[in-house]
Amino acid sequence: MCESINYGFTASAQHDGEGAKLLRSTDIVPSSIDCASVPFCEISDEKKEQFLLKEGDIVVARTGATVGYAKRIHKRHPESVFVSYLVRLRLKEKSENVLAGVFVESDKYKNYIQSQINGAAQPNANAKVLSGARLLVPTKNIQEQFREIVEPMFDQKEILLQQNQKLKQARDLLLPRLMSGEITV
Repeated sequence: MCESINYGFTASAQHDGEGAKLLRSTDIVPSSIDCASVPFCEISDEKKEQFLLKEGDIVVARTGATVGYAKRIHKRHPESVFVSYLVRLRLKEKSENVLAGVFVESDKYKNYIQSQINGAAQPNANAKVLSGARLLVPTKNIQEQFREIVEPMFDQKEILLQQNQKLKQARDLLLPRLMSGEITV
């Protein structure tokens, strides 16, 4: 199902910066990616093109306590590259990447990875293991029907997460002013 399988970019995270976000393995562990907490990195235009995440890409943690955790990149993510502790799976077909995205975020996928990992002190899995899980793939018609039902749910979730982030920023800006009496209600 994969068009390409790639290891990520090696860089230091910068919390005060501009440019591309640097998606790390710790960013993909929660149920959704908190884009506001993802740091930035310095990266050349040439390297950025090579490691840039696009809608439908799947990133999977390949080492440490987060090995096997994965996320599918959706429509409303900021310009981001992925760190070397992640593997990017780029699928051939859009309908397949929605199905595969749901699968890699499941406990079934994490259990498969846990059964395949090496290393007692520092668990790790290579790209072959991370992309080797078997997935029963339905017909194109069923995949399209699945995508048509599930993708709007992902869209709504992303919109709500972005709105929550804006509300948090407004709260953090207004609350100190309300508490100090600078603004009255």
